[in-house]
Amino acid sequence: MLGEEVIIAKDNTPVLKLVPLNKPRKPRKPGSGKGQILYVAPDFDVTPASFKGYV
Repeated sequence: MLGEEVIIAKDNTPVLKLVPLNKPRKPRKPGSGKGQILYVAPDFDVTPASFKGYV
């Protein structure tokens, strides 16, 4: 069920507990990362030659 905890066990011994993440404290604001990218390679959006048959 959505939002419930899940326990994973091995040999009837709990080894892992999955829990839902907490919701962010405040909503994300569009544009909040503006100016944080320092460099983008000139060939960033070029399709590699080995992928030409897939596109």
